[in-house]
Amino acid sequence: MTIKNVSSIDDLQNDGGKEITVVHFHTEWCDESRYIGNILEAISSNEEFSNINFMKCAAENFPNISTEFNVTAVPTILFFKNGRQVDELTGADPVLLNNKLQKYRKSLQVGKKSSSPLRKMMPWPVGICS
Repeated sequence: MTIKNVSSIDDLQNDGGKEITVVHFHTEWCDESRYIGNILEAISSNEEFSNINFMKCAAENFPNISTEFNVTAVPTILFFKNGRQVDELTGADPVLLNNKLQKYRKSLQVGKKSSSPLRKMMPWPVGICS
């Protein structure tokens, strides 16, 4: 699955019929944004997470969207359930990202076991660009 680009608030409401949507607010110049973006690219193509809709938004190119969701630093990842924001992660923390993704994935597939694809990835120092 490819990560869909968000260019309007309406794009966020088109969740592809999936209960969970993950939106990565990023910039091209921020190393942490690129790092976490690469992780999300890998995860979005993993069958284990096929029930989650992944999107990304260039925070500086769409300031109205960033403002609407109070995004003040990148990377910021927002989690939506049934169109309503339920969680947020600011910074490039792959362990916390994994925990949140597993939590929401499991809420959709109660009883299924799996290992985390993030366990094989090298940790990056937790950080943000602001």
